[in-house]
Amino acid sequence: MTQPKAARGKTGLFKPPAPRLGTIESIAFGLSLVWARPWLLLPPLALDVVLWLGPRISVRPLANPIVRVLREQGGADGGTVADTIVSLGERANLSHLVSVMLPSLMAGTSKDTLLSALVALTAPPLVSGVERDAIFGSWGAGLFGRLTPANAFAVIGAGVGLALTSTIITMLYRVPLAKAVRDTSLPLVPTARLIVVAWARFVALLSLVAAALALVTGPLLIGASVLLLLGINIAPLVGLGLLFGGGLLALYLHFALDAILVSEVGPLRAIYLSFNVSRGNVGQTAGFGLASLLIASGTPRALESIVGSPPGIAVALLVNAFMGTGLVLASMIFYQDRVRLL
Repeated sequence: MTQPKAARGKTGLFKPPAPRLGTIESIAFGLSLVWARPWLLLPPLALDVVLWLGPRISVRPLANPIVRVLREQGGADGGTVADTIVSLGERANLSHLVSVMLPSLMAGTSKDTLLSALVALTAPPLVSGVERDAIFGSWGAGLFGRLTPANAFAVIGAGVGLALTSTIITMLYRVPLAKAVRDTSLPLVPTARLIVVAWARFVALLSLVAAALALVTGPLLIGASVLLLLGINIAPLVGLGLLFGGGLLALYLHFALDAILVSEVGPLRAIYLSFNVSRGNVGQTAGFGLASLLIASGTPRALESIVGSPPGIAVALLVNAFMGTGLVLASMIFYQDRVRLL
């Protein structure tokens, strides 16, 4: 049997595909690319400086109605629970939403994949950033102190605005990274057009995933609530099922954003490519995702001990941006190396 023409080399012999890069090689290539193009660090560095020196936006007005009800009708433990919620509201910083999908020393691990978002939902301390109170002297308070919105609606409006801004900043950050991975060079106007198109596709992807999650989790939560009223508590079982299903979804959609940026496709095609790349490399995808999450979440913890001095905060900001950007590039490289085999 003769080999297909597309599979023949110059000598007519069959040439197998090049070996795929593993987790370590992909991360090494990503970090090397950052080292060769250090200007790629500018967006996360600039954003971290803003989060450090800018105002803290309090979410306490959002907690006030809950606190009031707990104090009035919460019984013996109502006051204690109310105090805990007040403390959480004071410590929470709404401005972190602006960097939710970028590597940030202040806001913590990037929640740009369902895996990191799932960990942030179930175990927030694992992906948190460096507390500003740990920064040297009075610099931890920033230049503008604390900003408290007028009421709960103002908090929600500010949160929506910051979340929308984060999607724009994410594309401004990631499109140049994708260009570096593809080794392409484009003038400013075509690059701006790519950013706009990628942003629209990214928002559509988020909308599709949110709608799918609502369609699945909504009936389950309603059913569990009805059964609870009848005296049947299946909440632990529902929670376990959602956690397992969320893990599978996180695995198969791990490269959806990379597909939008590297392959320049729409959200449905990105889901298709991510699913097939992950399905064909389940073990490697899980290993890469877990390794990246461990490195990304461990970096702020390792740097927390040096932010107490002026040189330390500068080093911490640079190292965190370097590692975070390298991991983003590594994910794109890992995906690109496998999608070509489809």
